[in-house]
Amino acid sequence: NAIYRIYSMTKPIISVLALQLIEQGSFSLTDPISDYDERFSAMTVLHANGEIEPANTLITIEHLLTHRAGFTYEFIMGCHISPYYREAEIMSDVERDLDGMMDALCELPLAFHPGSAWRYSVSTDVLAHIIQKATGKSIHALLEKMIFLPLKMQDTKYNLAPKDLPRLMS
Repeated sequence: NAIYRIYSMTKPIISVLALQLIEQGSFSLTDPISDYDERFSAMTVLHANGEIEPANTLITIEHLLTHRAGFTYEFIMGCHISPYYREAEIMSDVERDLDGMMDALCELPLAFHPGSAWRYSVSTDVLAHIIQKATGKSIHALLEKMIFLPLKMQDTKYNLAPKDLPRLMS
């Protein structure tokens, strides 16, 4: 009856949800995410040499699913954008909701032009945000209805209830 942290296994769960929603016609792979959140319409790219320029294309749903959007993580060593993520507390501000995270993220430059490279990143968090915007429903409610209940994953949650803390494995 133990509960385990699944960390980055949340990525395929959100991705499966996105693919289900694509099949249902909620959005398509080629949709620019700025169609759902205009804050992503004017992204910039900061090159390792310090040069900054406007992104040469809009970020799409496919870029998010394939980690080719230009985002990064604050812990990626050697990435010239990671220090900006640390300073903005992109992942470490646990009180911030997805919309607040996007407020901070949209102010930061991308590490490369969308579609031009691959980097493990916060792309899946952005995808969850875009799913909420496209459907008008919370990511938690959608996951429960479309993934967790049909698969009988009754203990899979993003936030653990206090009553379940004793079951959490270290």
